[in-house]
Amino acid sequence: MIDVKEAVKIAGDTFATLFSSEKSADLELEEVEISDDEKYWFITLGFSVPKAKSEKEDSPLSRMLTFTEREKEHIRKYKIFRIDAQTGKFHSMKIREV
Repeated sequence: MIDVKEAVKIAGDTFATLFSSEKSADLELEEVEISDDEKYWFITLGFSVPKAKSEKEDSPLSRMLTFTEREKEHIRKYKIFRIDAQTGKFHSMKIREV
């Protein structure tokens, strides 16, 4: 059985492979869970991506409420990776809604 550190490494490596051409920043481990039957690790990774121009708000109120440039120019996204707990094989990646 692989341990949690190895499952996180596999998820991170898979993310890097799948999203190598996209500009993302601040990849962070967000959540870790093992299934009730201990067959799978579920690893949630969060990352920042640039906002599209239409998503950017530039009103005086939004500028007052925005504390950092990163928050102003980026949005946070999350992916859940399902990793086989016995073999370490990557099985799936899904969008994690917050």
